[in-house]
Amino acid sequence: MADTWIIDITHFGTDRASIWDIPPHARRLAEYFGSIIGAATLTGPGLVVHTALRCRRRPGRKPCPGRIVVERLEVPPEIEWSCSSCGDRGVLRNWRRTGWDLSEKGEFLNGTERRIGIELTAEQYDVLRKGGVAFDAESDRIVLGAITTGRGIEIRGTFDELDYFLECLAAEANHETNPARRRLLDAAYDVLQAEMDALP
Repeated sequence: MADTWIIDITHFGTDRASIWDIPPHARRLAEYFGSIIGAATLTGPGLVVHTALRCRRRPGRKPCPGRIVVERLEVPPEIEWSCSSCGDRGVLRNWRRTGWDLSEKGEFLNGTERRIGIELTAEQYDVLRKGGVAFDAESDRIVLGAITTGRGIEIRGTFDELDYFLECLAAEANHETNPARRRLLDAAYDVLQAEMDALP
């Protein structure tokens, strides 16, 4: 049976640094909910967005195939989220001005800049999200701002943002010691580079 979470994120901490002082299970929950806040605050209020974030549940001991759907509300300032598959859902509160609040950098504020969408496979995207990949804040916004489409996962950004993200992705691939993960990182890099090279 799916859960309904009513979360005041400040009970976990106010940013990524502060959650290292809490037990590991609570820290994993804080990182999960923090990612949802990051994805939701990169979009305009009132928009229902199918993010690329995977559901954390394991119904029947198998990973849920669902992705997280979010809507950011202004009054009251809450984030409603749900899984597209298993029905897990919740409401996140007191997220404003925490380290996970990316609303000041949201793409809806940058309407004058041309934004580019590039498709990755779900497997390529997932390797960017887990297993120790450590992007900086600028690249993390590209990853958290990804959405699901009928074809796969679309990451979005301006040319300069994606160009910088490519540099970070290349550095991650060069330092990856697991051959399978490195192949996925390299494949994601090749897709992005080819799309960037083909732009007019």
